Amino acid sequence: MKHLLKNGDILICTSNRIIPRIIKLATKSTWSHTAQYFEVEGVPGIIEAQMDGINWKPLDEWAKKYNYEFIIYRRKRMVRLEYLYERAFDKAGCTGYDFVSFCLRQPLKLITGKFKYRGDEREVKRMICSEYTAWIYEIKDWWKLTPDDVEKFLSRSPRYELIK
Repeated sequence: MKHLLKNGDILICTSNRIIPRIIKLATKSTWSHTAQYFEVEGVPGIIEAQMDGINWKPLDEWAKKYNYEFIIYRRKRMVRLEYLYERAFDKAGCTGYDFVSFCLRQPLKLITGKFKYRGDEREVKRMICSEYTAWIYEIKDWWKLTPDDVEKFLSRSPRYELIK
């Protein structure tokens, strides 16, 4: 799988562990997680929002720990890779996981169809995986998106292609 991945790739993930199963059930989706692939000093790795916040992990460690199945989306013209890298790593180590969004905002959105926005994006100190992915790639209304929403956006956008 490593040979397929390139810097800036977006991984749309699924798993049968308990939390991913709850996410898939609640969102009526196949997908439960999003992540990004970036090499750091030649080491392949994944940067994502997990329960311990936004962090980068070596790919082998990430694969062993989470055992996700995933598909890969790639921007067709990666003209701003350095910019995406800076955006992704700007939040690493200093942005926590948004348990309020995960436990309250997203479920209320799924039930009512309405989303309560939390304020200025520059002040965001916590994110869930799909918000983080959408924020990096500047997808409209990033703060509202579930993993399924991100996958649907990418699959319909002429800017992205499905790799696997």
